Amino acid sequence: MLLNGSIGAPRDNNIEVALDIDMAISMAPGLSKVIVYEGFVPNAILNRMATDNQARQLSSSWGFGSQVDPAREQIFMQYAAQGQSFFQASGDLGAWAGPIFPPSDDPYVTVVGGTSLTISNSNREWLSESAWDGGGGGISTSYAIPNWQQDVDMSGNLGSATMRNVPDVAAMADVAIWLIANNGEHGIVGGTSAAAPLWAGFMALANQKGATQNKPSVGFANQLLRHRAIFKLYSNIP
Repeated sequence: MLLNGSIGAPRDNNIEVALDIDMAISMAPGLSKVIVYEGFVPNAILNRMATDNQARQLSSSWGFGSQVDPAREQIFMQYAAQGQSFFQASGDLGAWAGPIFPPSDDPYVTVVGGTSLTISNSNREWLSESAWDGGGGGISTSYAIPNWQQDVDMSGNLGSATMRNVPDVAAMADVAIWLIANNGEHGIVGGTSAAAPLWAGFMALANQKGATQNKPSVGFANQLLRHRAIFKLYSNIP
């Protein structure tokens, strides 16, 4: 979808865009289609995603906008009301010491941090996962703690009992992902820009499973994630 005069031609950040697409497809290879929104005005892009209301799961690997934006907040709330899940990368600069780059602390999005993944050399199965040291995380200076974080014991993770904590979830982000883009350019990449679309692909699988049981799409995931309801839904997906 081209907005604000975009022409759809690859630009300097095409590797970032290609990574987003590839990660979503790698997690959910049966996707019927991937919708890419391109433009120059962030809220216009977000609003079009809401008014189109086609994709049940959305991801963003970009930081943008002012620290608090009521118009942007309204769009995120519309996603939640319509059953759309929005996954936002937490950033790749490690722990935030001050304000978190927007909108990676917004309480109406699911913020995705990074992990380092260890797999078996013989059969490539999952062995273990730990926090990736580049993954963005910390305490919001703008938003109070949401109700779904209020019953979490923060004593062990240095989180806040009064302000919004990020990230909400995490996925593979270590610099170990082989990417091919730009008509054959290739190399090793990583970052929460990979983790966010991986979660969008995961949510596509959860929504697919839910549809077979006549359940609505998950939508705003944070409350359910707190109680692991999505994982129960996903556990039976082949």
